[in-house]
Amino acid sequence: MLAKKVPIFNKKDEILSKLCDYSVPTVRACWLIKMSSAYYVAISETKNKSKRQLPDQTQEWTLTLERFLKEQLTRLEEHYSWTPQVGVFPAMSGSSTEEQKVAARHWQYGTQLAGVMYEQGLLDREPFLEWVLDVFRARAHDDGLLKLVVPLLLQYVGEFTRSELLARKLAYYACKKLNQMVAEMDASGGRGQSPVFGQGGQEAGAPPPPAQPVHSNPLVAAFIRLVNCNFYESIVYGLGSVLQMILYKNPTALVWNNLGDGKSSPLSSSPLGGSPLDLNGEWRTRLRRVEDDVLERSRASDLRWSVQTSTELTVGRVLAALDALDQHKWHRTDDTNNFDTLYARVFPPAGRDGADGRPSDDALVQLLCEWAVSPQRLEPAVPLPGHERAGAGRRHGLGGRSRQSFASLVLLFLELTRHDVFSHDQYLRALISRGELRTNPASPAQSAAAFTRSEHHDADDDKLDIDDDLDKLVQHIKSTNADMDNPDSPKEGFSLGTGHTEKLEARRQNRHLIYTTHFPLPQDDAYTDDDKQRHILLFGVKKARDEARHAVKKMNKEIMKLFGKKLSIDVSEGGKVKRQSRGEFPFEPVVQRFQALSFYDQHQVTHQCALQVVEMLSAFAAGNSSYLPVVEHVSFLFDLMELAVNIRELLDCCQQMLRELPDVEGQLHSKNSARAGTYATSLALHIVGACRRYHRTLILSQDHTAAIFEGLCKVVKHVRNHTDCSSAERCVLAHLVNLYSSCSFLRSKHYEARFESFSNAYLKLKQLFNTSLKPSGSSFSRNAAFMAEYVSCPTRPIEPAAVRALNESGANRYSFVCNVVIEVCNTADSERLSDLAVLAAEATARCNAPLAEWLDAFSLSAVP
Repeated sequence: MLAKKVPIFNKKDEILSKLCDYSVPTVRACWLIKMSSAYYVAISETKNKSKRQLPDQTQEWTLTLERFLKEQLTRLEEHYSWTPQVGVFPAMSGSSTEEQKVAARHWQYGTQLAGVMYEQGLLDREPFLEWVLDVFRARAHDDGLLKLVVPLLLQYVGEFTRSELLARKLAYYACKKLNQMVAEMDASGGRGQSPVFGQGGQEAGAPPPPAQPVHSNPLVAAFIRLVNCNFYESIVYGLGSVLQMILYKNPTALVWNNLGDGKSSPLSSSPLGGSPLDLNGEWRTRLRRVEDDVLERSRASDLRWSVQTSTELTVGRVLAALDALDQHKWHRTDDTNNFDTLYARVFPPAGRDGADGRPSDDALVQLLCEWAVSPQRLEPAVPLPGHERAGAGRRHGLGGRSRQSFASLVLLFLELTRHDVFSHDQYLRALISRGELRTNPASPAQSAAAFTRSEHHDADDDKLDIDDDLDKLVQHIKSTNADMDNPDSPKEGFSLGTGHTEKLEARRQNRHLIYTTHFPLPQDDAYTDDDKQRHILLFGVKKARDEARHAVKKMNKEIMKLFGKKLSIDVSEGGKVKRQSRGEFPFEPVVQRFQALSFYDQHQVTHQCALQVVEMLSAFAAGNSSYLPVVEHVSFLFDLMELAVNIRELLDCCQQMLRELPDVEGQLHSKNSARAGTYATSLALHIVGACRRYHRTLILSQDHTAAIFEGLCKVVKHVRNHTDCSSAERCVLAHLVNLYSSCSFLRSKHYEARFESFSNAYLKLKQLFNTSLKPSGSSFSRNAAFMAEYVSCPTRPIEPAAVRALNESGANRYSFVCNVVIEVCNTADSERLSDLAVLAAEATARCNAPLAEWLDAFSLSAVP
């Protein structure tokens, strides 16, 4: 019937009954339910003339299916129901009526259909899980019906573990039922009321069972009797499996808490002392570890997280530090919100323990380091995108969530090294003195293979490994720097294998190889000896070291081609580029080979390329050269620096380029170049993009922020009319306003003389960029011919006459916006779309009036 047409029923209950009667496959049944829902919605929309909210089909089908299953369970109650009574041992009826057989078939089909509908999102999931939980709670006293209900629990136990509240309730009822069964067993000296056993627990008409060994533990003996009964075996194992899943997937649901409702912990009602199921050694070890963690957290909760006075103080300081980090506004800095105030909140002088304060400070330092590399935070200091961090982990053979935190770990140790908190030299000396890297020198390819092998390890183990070493290294940052007088002597506390498994010990060397390979060093002459020591430690003094250096030099040389004379702007020849990089330079293969390098090598390559760009600008500004780097090539270098998480070097490069741009613009004007007036602002636009992306990192340094702010002010100092400028200049002005408003030190007396001209124009600029806009609601007719020459050729410069026409007439602005939007909808070429976007930005920058028309266009395009 379903193959020919879609049957229509008046009631949803009839659909379920027919599906069960004809045993329609569940996938086909879900299709019929979807079609019926669409039909009911269409009928409701036709009849609903008052425009009231239509009923939710998902909720209605959930209620219908719940009602259908409840009816089948009620019909089966007489056959399956069995409640033990003192002195009465009835056997469950072996015969069933035809109605009960149909109900059993409907129950089985209904539960299968519910599972498919649940997976496809046709049921309201949380109410359905609550209904399953209510069925279990209501039928928990009936051992016979539990034979039907427990499989239903096992079907959705994975979904229950997603909710701490539902998992806690389910665990509580399961523990309560198991406790009741054991209590009845103890009270009767053996659960003789089993429906498949006669008096004394022996099956009627069957030979006596073999004698069971008597266990000394009465709890174990009770469970042995239960699982040896064919009737109760499935119930005990089913409820035990439910508890095991909740324990492993959502252990927080089993932690004790004082809620005052008598249900402080589900385990309080459980007779189980551990894992009752027969599991292999690995799973049993994991569950035991989780059980110990739950017990430890429960004890701490019982004592209100205050085991000892010193521990209470440390925990309080850690929680206060977390609150300070959460409440700190990372996007701005002022007198009440800066790094000095944050440090005072994290390390309050009055809260130190003892004379030197090290006991509590160690916990805070550990917290800060774990917080810095955690993939769960929003990364306020260095906002590296999640997909780039994950890509970095995949490139270097890290598994699981360590992929997300490895780039943050690299940045952390780079900053610790730059501020002389972590000694890279001491770290290498410690590895040498302990023989941590006692391996034959390997080539770069072999080292990459070693990284790839760690990809096959478990994700949680990888995270444990990196966090373990981070823990040990951070704990001994101060002690390592304090023992500079005897660097080669082994430190007892520096051992990285204490308290961990043999597997972790065996993999220790590989982790140190990864750290030594990837942890970058500041590009400074002071770290030349560290660089040589690292190369010798990793590659020896023979061919492998030469190959490693050659790979870096080869990549450096290849990227440097972008800043050679052939692919640069020759101002002496009219600002032309001899060869276009699009056909000459393989961008994608270079990026792939660049990503294959270690972070250490990536930092070296990007540093050398950044120096080359700055030297080109400096030579041109001094009149010693006629070549300038192409703006797109500089943007490509910025992308590489982001991939290498070389954020500090990126901001330094931006600062140095801004220092040269005013002189570069002066040289272009003196040579009457066609690039005058556009090159400096275009390059400044890319610099603004990098500074906005890493704004929170930039404002950590006042000198750095002030230098970049001053450089951007010089780039746009020629702009007299802020409402009539290029789009690049407008973006620079907007970023200056953002910096000036978010950094209070730029408005201080120290910088008052340097930024006086900008401070005078600040209020006008702030009003210009912060004015709230509303759609104009205009009803002009579109003139398809207005500025059609610019829309057909977006790269054509906008003439002053066209700008005046936009300013003078609202109909012209409406026609321009409509023509651009229509052209965008009809264009599939990405380059042309980019040119149209630039055209729209340029027109809007020179005439603020079209902003309202753009809002009209966007609001209309958002309407379905």
